Amino acid sequence: MEKVIPEILEFISTHDNYLLTTHQNADGDAYASILAVANFLEKKGKEYQIVIHDEKKDSKYEFLWGWEKIRKFSNEGREDNEAAIILDVPSKSRIGDPAKLLPPVDRCIKIDHHPGEENISKINLVDTSASSTCQLIYEVFSRSDIKFDFNLSNLLFSGIMYD
Repeated sequence: MEKVIPEILEFISTHDNYLLTTHQNADGDAYASILAVANFLEKKGKEYQIVIHDEKKDSKYEFLWGWEKIRKFSNEGREDNEAAIILDVPSKSRIGDPAKLLPPVDRCIKIDHHPGEENISKINLVDTSASSTCQLIYEVFSRSDIKFDFNLSNLLFSGIMYD
């Protein structure tokens, strides 16, 4: 993990336009992790879009910061993503339709606490001993220069608690 985190932070600093996505039938850790990364990217002045497969979002998570930024995949979606951060998902097939928007593997990061099933990213932070993807995201963010405010802290705590 110690070697991968600086790679992730460097990757984020070198790209400006991201796709954020997670697994089908998103749960609390999935929603919180994509929104925590979105919050982080905003603090870094980066652009992003959050696209999930699910037809309907689970409204019990609508209290999370950035909830309104999550959208369902459509064929009219932006395909010009410079890079992608794939969260809480072990394989491309579990992403569903948003996988069609992924840039090439060398411009993707995957952060997950499930065992990997296939190579879908250049940089992988996968730790099956972690409680949640949000726990791993916390490890990355705590080594950056950003400040943890209420929204970011709430997102990370929520993801850890829901998983």
